[in-house]
Amino acid sequence: MWSTKQAVTVAVSPPCADAEEIFPCNCYNYSTGRTYVNCDGILDESVAYRALHVGGYGMSPLASLGMTWGTISSISAGMFSMHSFEQLWFMNNHLEYIEPGTLEPLRYDLRALYLDYNHFTEPMMDQVLGFTRLFSFDITYNYIEDISSMADYTDSIPSLQTIDFTGNRITHVPPQAFKSFPNIVMLLLSKNNISYIHPDAFYNLKALEYLYWTATT
Repeated sequence: MWSTKQAVTVAVSPPCADAEEIFPCNCYNYSTGRTYVNCDGILDESVAYRALHVGGYGMSPLASLGMTWGTISSISAGMFSMHSFEQLWFMNNHLEYIEPGTLEPLRYDLRALYLDYNHFTEPMMDQVLGFTRLFSFDITYNYIEDISSMADYTDSIPSLQTIDFTGNRITHVPPQAFKSFPNIVMLLLSKNNISYIHPDAFYNLKALEYLYWTATT
């Protein structure tokens, strides 16, 4: 099975914070120098907020933050006021909302954002416009029906190479929906409810090599 969660080469990270201070979250600093913070299974975003607002991590960016298989429904501004990350894993929660500006501290570091298996009804790509290193954006298996708002974006993400909207409820692909992502190589729209694709839907996708679109199963 083809996976869009591609390995991303990232820089060396700083050390971990004290384990007692960030419990029940965990931090791992491997021999490679990569530092990973894991807050999987949390029921409230305040748990992760507390874990990220202690000293001891050193300077940003950290390698990745995992907040998967929990029940959080929103992420508030200020979450990343102290530490930046290169990868965020928010899969399998109840996320419906990320407060505008929340991800802004990661603008120059974030490489991959995984929002799959949540409750989003909007594309959410406006949250990462202008990010200079973002490589992969995954919002599979949410409740998105309409991506028309993407045609109104006035900023771009030139570094982005993969967008995955698999398993949503998208009904049509409007004109110039992806014009802000000129270097996309892989675009996945499979398992939606798409009945119409505008002739100019893929305008400006000069680097596109893989387009996946199938009927809902």
